[in-house]
Amino acid sequence: MQRAQYDPPSITQPINLSLAQQYFDSLPENDINRKYYEGVEYTKPWNKYDIFPYVNTLEKFYPYQKTVKNTKSQLDEDVNAYRFNAGLFTLASWTFIFQYAKRGRVVPLLSEYGSFFQTHRLFRHYFYTLAIPIAIAEFELRHKYADHVQALWKVHVQRLNKKILTDPGQTEYPEELKAPIRDKTILIIMNIQYNVREAVHAGSWYSKNPNELKIQINCWLEQAKAEVSTISQLKGLIVPHAGYAYSGPTAGYSYKYLKKYPPGEKIKVFLLGPCHYVYITQCCLTKQTIYETPLGNINIDLEVIEQLHKEGNFEKSDKDAEEEEHSIEMQLPFLAHILGVENFTLIPIMVGSIDAKTEEYYGKILSKYFDDDNCLFVISTDFCHWGNKFAYTYQPGEGEIFESIEKLDQKAMEHIELHDLEKFQEYLRETENNICGKHCINILLHCISNSANQHMMETKFIRYAQSSLVRDKRDSSVSYASAITFLED
Repeated sequence: MQRAQYDPPSITQPINLSLAQQYFDSLPENDINRKYYEGVEYTKPWNKYDIFPYVNTLEKFYPYQKTVKNTKSQLDEDVNAYRFNAGLFTLASWTFIFQYAKRGRVVPLLSEYGSFFQTHRLFRHYFYTLAIPIAIAEFELRHKYADHVQALWKVHVQRLNKKILTDPGQTEYPEELKAPIRDKTILIIMNIQYNVREAVHAGSWYSKNPNELKIQINCWLEQAKAEVSTISQLKGLIVPHAGYAYSGPTAGYSYKYLKKYPPGEKIKVFLLGPCHYVYITQCCLTKQTIYETPLGNINIDLEVIEQLHKEGNFEKSDKDAEEEEHSIEMQLPFLAHILGVENFTLIPIMVGSIDAKTEEYYGKILSKYFDDDNCLFVISTDFCHWGNKFAYTYQPGEGEIFESIEKLDQKAMEHIELHDLEKFQEYLRETENNICGKHCINILLHCISNSANQHMMETKFIRYAQSSLVRDKRDSSVSYASAITFLED
């Protein structure tokens, strides 16, 4: 990915508050960033031992920006890890002292420091063994992250002072500005497993509160209609993957059919999603054993993963790349809620930037699973990303821009419904429509063309929406579509 040029200003350069106000005034009324403007302090001198206010401010400005999000996530983990380690040391010390105290063997090593609390020296031992490790841990933590947070803050200062008023979620930081490596030794002591893909987008892209999340999903399922009645067996879903506030209602239409026509009691879900942040030229399989969600943890089907590695040329993805990618995670709460985490296993596949031959290759490998009655394929994709910030402003025909975008997407959906792979690929070459999951869709179409039940298979798009109705060329939008693939009754 091409990174923006980086020319950091002085850290003492004051923030122009009028430009900050202009920035927030340019945002829509309901924009998540807007509510954080009042009370944010910008002119505070830099203090490397008080980094938390800076991190909190960055998170408020850039809740979807991957570098900021990863920094906040890793900092929170390290805070817990360091404090846990200090607590563990304290607990061991107290246990040791208590055992000796029972035998009357407490040596008054600290008595010469005086009576700090005017209490027994044994309790002074307790205080020292608690305060000193925590103080050291806090000092090391701030020192570890200080330079990194300072560099992020410089970019933030530069952004506002240069009147860069574009979508903050799209801010690119230089490649070297990556969060410090987590302290794995301490995390292992804490028994945090590195074979668990954490739900890092919970709390920003969707609610991390289980009850709230269930209510939202139930509402979207209730609002959705299931009008296709000729379904013998559900084989696949095409579902959007933006933040739930944008795409949740549209996703509810596909998942409505999953609730109504569950494939079986214990199924294997093949979940294909595009890579937005990591450039790969193959498909990647996870090395994790569990995918975390606020609604329970989902088990990875390790047997199928191992079998796929033997059958085909799959890469192994790493934990950070998986957690950074949102396209797969956004489907997990729906699946966990509708199916129940105990009723299915997951085979997540990150699909890279692959060519037509490679799409066909993976389609053939996966087709035997596609024909299995106990398997369901979920394709995670958004449709047209329109606007200058996406470097795509194609506008066929006349009329309002949002109408042209819909016509553009409808053409793609027609080819997919007809399972016409060649026409769909030709359409992509002609229009260059930046459908992020196009390679995932092509793999699905190859699975269908290789299926023994091809003549009984049908795909229908059941819902379409746009994040905003674009009327001005300076605006932008993302299109969302839901579809089902099924065997006809």
